[in-house]
Amino acid sequence: LYSTTEAAGQIITLPGGSDPSAPSNASGFLSSPLPEGNYFTLLGVRERPLSRGSVHIKSPDPEEKPLIDFKYLSHPLDVLVMSTVVLILRQLARTQPLSDRLLEGGGVPQPGFPPFLNRTNVGKFVRGSYGSEFHPLGTCAMAPFNNNKNSLAANDSDNSGVGGGGVVDSKFKVHGTANLRVVDASVAPLMVRGNLQTLVYALAERGGGVY
Repeated sequence: LYSTTEAAGQIITLPGGSDPSAPSNASGFLSSPLPEGNYFTLLGVRERPLSRGSVHIKSPDPEEKPLIDFKYLSHPLDVLVMSTVVLILRQLARTQPLSDRLLEGGGVPQPGFPPFLNRTNVGKFVRGSYGSEFHPLGTCAMAPFNNNKNSLAANDSDNSGVGGGGVVDSKFKVHGTANLRVVDASVAPLMVRGNLQTLVYALAERGGGVY
């Protein structure tokens, strides 16, 4: 959090209104019905989140969808960082020259947003309005194998950041198989700060040279 070279959060601006009650519905979030007027949205993004979700099969039927639990904001540090980002956004809206172009110097939030936020109530707001950028990865993480069945969600004994151990080795081969490889975003053990597209390009280049 104190690094001067790596960001813990990102700020995104949108030329329009938004609906904090629909954070996981991209179309609903960005096309919320608002009273007539001009709106401007500041969004905060968590870079390199520490919360870890899970994906498990729930049936022998290959056509049945897996059981996915994203566990957003399950790590308390993610809540702390996002709460800090939201307070910074409020401060930014009240800072010149941006505040000169907003109602009451940036003191009027859009409908649906709380009029006043501080360290006491911002965490509740974050938990209720947090959404996804839809950049999932890590379900076949490249990390050492851990055979401890009780460590699927919590243990990180190898300090890899992957609770329960990895799925593929450094050559993309699935642990315990002879020649089954996975080369896509799922092998990345940690979230990247940029778009996943460039990451997948790099993985494909690297995986294409593995024999």
